[in-house]
Amino acid sequence: SIDLRQMSSLLYCFVPSMIYFNILFLDNSVAVKPYYIDSETTNLYDKGKKVSYGRVSKNNLWIKNIGFTQKVNQESLILLIAFTSGTMFMADAFISGTQITSIQIGNGNLETNNLHFYGHEEEFDVDYSGIYYCESHPEAFADVTISVYQDRIIQFLINPIDDFIWKLAAMLTQEYFTISFECIRYITIKYSQSIFTQSIFTSIPTYFVVIDHELSSLLTMIHTQLSITPSFRCRAQTTENNCTTMSTRRVPCAWCPGTNICVLV
Repeated sequence: SIDLRQMSSLLYCFVPSMIYFNILFLDNSVAVKPYYIDSETTNLYDKGKKVSYGRVSKNNLWIKNIGFTQKVNQESLILLIAFTSGTMFMADAFISGTQITSIQIGNGNLETNNLHFYGHEEEFDVDYSGIYYCESHPEAFADVTISVYQDRIIQFLINPIDDFIWKLAAMLTQEYFTISFECIRYITIKYSQSIFTQSIFTSIPTYFVVIDHELSSLLTMIHTQLSITPSFRCRAQTTENNCTTMSTRRVPCAWCPGTNICVLV
């Protein structure tokens, strides 16, 4: 008989193996695209010391040097532009033909007056404070912090409303409670990769949507954290020794001897 731990180990190797062999038969544009795993978690990672700060000017936040020194999957992130509408873009350069990464909160047509950038040694935060995410009831809002780490792990911390304000509003009017409750279930996070064009800032292309995640757990009215973990760091390793060496606290890798591939666990 096989115990649960053995079964878990087999699944770790079997599922990524099927993905690996399937992409061998696809064209290169598909095969080189990174594979991500998303999960709702409570884990917070070390940010390091604060090194920079920026705030919104008019309707956008422009950072000319994110401060990342580590290249991942032959890609380095240097520039960042975030809009008060709930959309942000990252790239080496905003030049036609270059790869660009976009993150969208909700439908990308939201509203906030408080948008800040906090740069740290290990990551940076883009903080949307009091973003109005519900078209039918504009009084409903949330605080959303997007954290991007050097190794490209991305975390989203979503707090629908301050606890004190929420309780006060619930006491004053039951209608306000119902309105916010209905809106919250529709918050989504979309993480995409595409090729830069001049129109990209007005219309996000769906060239390659990595994650499209609906945060249904926000119905509990407490903050929710979504983590997106890149698995290509593991999959790129071709020996057991390299697989073990590349394993870190945030990206744990495991070697599958039967198929000789390195997978994220």
